Amino acid sequence: MSKECIHIMVGVAGAGKSTVVEELGAKLVEAGNEVLIICPDDLREQFCNGDRSDQSKNGLVWKTAYAQVQVAMEENQEIIFDATMINPRKRKDLLKMALRNKYKVMGHVVRRDLDVIKEQNKNRKWVVPEHIIENMFKSFVVPSSEEGFHGVVYH
Repeated sequence: MSKECIHIMVGVAGAGKSTVVEELGAKLVEAGNEVLIICPDDLREQFCNGDRSDQSKNGLVWKTAYAQVQVAMEENQEIIFDATMINPRKRKDLLKMALRNKYKVMGHVVRRDLDVIKEQNKNRKWVVPEHIIENMFKSFVVPSSEEGFHGVVYH
């Protein structure tokens, strides 16, 4: 796979995206690629005194995440973007950046049954309220080539 690729994770909170990110990152490194993982939740934890659920600094979190993506693209790094990105509205800014920087875009969909996600969520360090998971599940849209994805992989 090209070094100039951004891998965008797509899935409801609690579906297992971060686990897939670890596996994908390891495979890419094993193949000889240098990979940068950008996770807005990690930034939120950093900016909000360790509280990933604190939404009070979302503007700063997303501004920083997109700035990191831009710098990585300018340096031709391979990127994994670990966030929910459940619908086209949430993905459009990343896709615009990728197009502008001539990056290949791969979507990595982590989709589970709602009951499985709710059960997995109970065992997470950072539990997401069930009503948020339900709303995300209802608004989930599979990524497509019409949006600008070059390919979609299901995990």
